[in-house]
Amino acid sequence: MSGIDATVVLGLAGKVNQVFADDHAYQSFPLAPIGLKADSLRAMVHDQLSAAGAHAHAQFSLLVNEIPAGPLWQPAGDRLWDVYGDLLTGGVVELLEPRPTPERTAAYEAAFARLYEVGADGVPVPSDIVVAYEQHRDAYRAASIEYNNRKGEALMAADEAARKAWEDDEPDLRAAIDAALAAWHGPGHRAEVEAARQVLAERGTDSPATVWEGFRRLFNPLMPEIFFRSTVENLSYVPTGYLPSDVIDTGWPRITVTAAELRQLAEQAPPELRSRLGSSADAGITRVTFEYSYVTVSRPWFTPALFASRAWRFTDAARMLSDGQTPPTGECTAYVVGLVLARRITVERSGQQATDQAMSLGFLPTKALVQTVDIARPYTVTDLTSRVALRQSFAQVAAATDTTPLLAGARARQIAAKNYPSMRTRAPRPDRPPRAGSESSATVESTTDPNDVFVLALQCRLLPRSPDPDPELLGKEPRRRHTVAKGDTLSKIAAKFYGDAHQWRSIYAANRDVIGPDPDVIRVGQKLTIP
Repeated sequence: MSGIDATVVLGLAGKVNQVFADDHAYQSFPLAPIGLKADSLRAMVHDQLSAAGAHAHAQFSLLVNEIPAGPLWQPAGDRLWDVYGDLLTGGVVELLEPRPTPERTAAYEAAFARLYEVGADGVPVPSDIVVAYEQHRDAYRAASIEYNNRKGEALMAADEAARKAWEDDEPDLRAAIDAALAAWHGPGHRAEVEAARQVLAERGTDSPATVWEGFRRLFNPLMPEIFFRSTVENLSYVPTGYLPSDVIDTGWPRITVTAAELRQLAEQAPPELRSRLGSSADAGITRVTFEYSYVTVSRPWFTPALFASRAWRFTDAARMLSDGQTPPTGECTAYVVGLVLARRITVERSGQQATDQAMSLGFLPTKALVQTVDIARPYTVTDLTSRVALRQSFAQVAAATDTTPLLAGARARQIAAKNYPSMRTRAPRPDRPPRAGSESSATVESTTDPNDVFVLALQCRLLPRSPDPDPELLGKEPRRRHTVAKGDTLSKIAAKFYGDAHQWRSIYAANRDVIGPDPDVIRVGQKLTIP
């Protein structure tokens, strides 16, 4: 490989961060393409019992349950069900048990019954109101994402017409968000579902044994015949899906980013990604266009409230899932909650670089960008390689072989993709003038096959500090609390409690899951723990 066009990769990463911003999550970007098939994604929803549906379901489940390790997608091997199951049944957790009251136990059971119903196999599944909640939540999220996309395009637009179009369309886009939010609160049962979830979270502290038993009803790794499935390669996985389930058959919005916009957006890419890619090679990219969508990862077996419960600790005091710092460290500092998908990707090159076949565009498919014939074998996840590849970095694997590491194995072999996306190449348009100053007027436009879907980023939810046992349950002095008032800043709060405004970082570290990524933005009414 002759180099990676860092401007393109960083620019698209900046665009993804702009459109899919989330205060409590980050995007993790692969440095090599992760390809999925539309037919396979469709089969895993509508034909799970077929060989194609089962295989696609296994691939998807293995991918999205990898434990992320930051803005570069290079997971180390364990999967979420390993970590989660270990807490439930591994004998590594001590529950700090206050004596539950009958009233609290009854409240927990009532909330659980609102959120789950017993499926045909005896395993609890999301209730109808939870399904409606998730559908309307995703509709609200889609409206917000499109608003952010159009706003970002207008802010970077060089021509007045584009900015005027945004001014004209903004009221309708805002109205779409408001309508989706109203539907989420109405037929989406938002208040009812979130109130029930809050009861489960609260009982997680005052009745942990009851709550732990509820978690085990949803997932018990000691009963693999019920909760696990196996691939033909004998890889075990816990079935995991995506929402909305009809995403493949719906229309997707389209993004077009020019070379100038990519350079501007590159500054918004994660610092870790900028540091890793370093100086940029030049692939001669003048424009990238693609359709995009977002899917939420659906895990009926998983309850994130376990991580936030303050009524447990590891028997080994040295263990920590996440220290809640920025950046966090620990065994499991985040988990994947969604995928940013792209299809019908068109990459336009112009000039001398249009003939360079070896240039990499990171998570975008590039192998066939300048080929004049179709590639017969499209990129798909089909083969297994040894665990040795798991121990290599993405860069080493990509440079040494034609194998793109995709689904790193937890106590198993790694699944890898060996082929590349099929591309259709059009000849240069005769009416397009050569780029000024270019050595060649060659223009190559390549478009991915409509059946190919690519993962641009994996959205990862940050864990709070976990475990974070309540001092009262440990027999220690309880932590102090502060409710944010008008005019408060973290520096002012630090000065009040410590007599030193510079101690604000300690308060931020203990409350990052409440405050979000920007310590300068705190809201009236937020309840902060003072360590």
